[in-house]
Amino acid sequence: MMFVLRSIGKPIHQTTTCWKGLLLKSLENAETLHSSTGCCCWKRSYTSRLKLETFAAMNFQHYEPKASGLPGILLQRTGPQHLAPIQRLLRSSFFQDEPLVTAFGLAGGATDREFIDDEAKLVLEQLSLVAIDEASGDIVAAAVNRTVVPEELVTWPQEIDQIKCPPTQRLARVWYTMSTRPNIFTTFKVPSYFELTFLVTSQAARGKGLALILARESLKLALEARAPLAVIYCTHIASARIAQKLGMTLIASQKLKDVATEQAALPSGDNEYYVYAMRLTDTRKMSSPDEPPQNERSLAAI
Repeated sequence: MMFVLRSIGKPIHQTTTCWKGLLLKSLENAETLHSSTGCCCWKRSYTSRLKLETFAAMNFQHYEPKASGLPGILLQRTGPQHLAPIQRLLRSSFFQDEPLVTAFGLAGGATDREFIDDEAKLVLEQLSLVAIDEASGDIVAAAVNRTVVPEELVTWPQEIDQIKCPPTQRLARVWYTMSTRPNIFTTFKVPSYFELTFLVTSQAARGKGLALILARESLKLALEARAPLAVIYCTHIASARIAQKLGMTLIASQKLKDVATEQAALPSGDNEYYVYAMRLTDTRKMSSPDEPPQNERSLAAI
């Protein structure tokens, strides 16, 4: 089932109704699964059923696919029609071999499915991007991005405490600790920031430079959204290299085992994670004397 093919080329008024129905249907299915399994899954405040129903009542903006610079690959800004394909992509690719997931013994399909599917709902903010194989219509890569606000530092630990699946809870605790070292809000004095949360490429599409293309286009979205700062947490050397190629600045690095706690001990591995950031500005601010240019990038420089 490939929903992206049905949206390409349609007017907004035709696609919006379809998206609403699709999203509400997926919510109903998720709610049924949650109640039937009895498992307390990952329920972030911005992915709650109530919030998503509010989203579903809105008129989502439809964005046409555009050329990626690679033959046979199109890029498209996400909408609700991309939710299910991105959920499948995360399950089949990112959560199969990501280093931290692997260290917790959750690779190869062991990560809680509902946890993954709720994380994918970040695409509903419409700050994410997909890469589409033009011939098949399949989504072969995605950049799942979001806006982070200070309230999450308070609500996130409370939500983690409610997770009943122990491996998922331990993984979530480490992710939370990583997000506070350093505290981006106090370090950069920003009210919010743009996070490149997941860069995922299917096995068949790797090695083509898609992740770099998606990351670069994501920074353009961040500028368009007037985000003051872009941040990426890298648990893999490949994503760290992408951040470097984008001109982002390394602001922290630490052994993963050092952020693990007694409640979330890291079972194996001695990997590091890296935090890269970039202040975002336009070309007029670039020339301002109170804006240090060495850590700034304009839309034209990306």
